[in-house]
Amino acid sequence: QSGVGRLASGSQRLNTGISQLRSQTARMKALRSRMSALSSGSRQLSSGLGRLNSQVSPFSSGLSRISSGASRLNANSASLVSGAKSVASGSS
Repeated sequence: QSGVGRLASGSQRLNTGISQLRSQTARMKALRSRMSALSSGSRQLSSGLGRLNSQVSPFSSGLSRISSGASRLNANSASLVSGAKSVASGSS
């Protein structure tokens, strides 16, 4: 009977271990599913950032050209003002 008791106890522990293993397996599957969704979201974000960067790049280039044009316009204005001053001083 002692052997039968030990066998029953061992069987119960085995069933408990199997139950815990199944529970952990289910948790791992859920975690794997979440990781897959996160990876997919990360790829979509990376793709979106790439598209955004390709749209911002021409805009940035345009701003640079506008800034360069404004700088040249400023230099031309300064030159015109200087010329007007010299004409004014010459006419007086």
